[in-house]
Amino acid sequence: EKYSIFGTTINSAFLHELLKKKTKYFIDENKTKNLFRNLKVVKPKKGKINLDVIVPFDEKKIFLQKLKKKYNSNFLFV
Repeated sequence: EKYSIFGTTINSAFLHELLKKKTKYFIDENKTKNLFRNLKVVKPKKGKINLDVIVPFDEKKIFLQKLKKKYNSNFLFV
């Protein structure tokens, strides 16, 4: 199964190092790069994100609720 990783931070890079080939692309709301770690960076649109999204940091529950409401996708926090 393929995943997308939310963000283009050092935490995202660490998670990508662990997942390697299971990562299809990165998602970043503040997209400033087209590539990160040789994978495409996608700016999400409102609505459904087609893959499960792994969020690689410990954020508050409010952030998770915001993402779920805005993008209607399955977010996994690690």
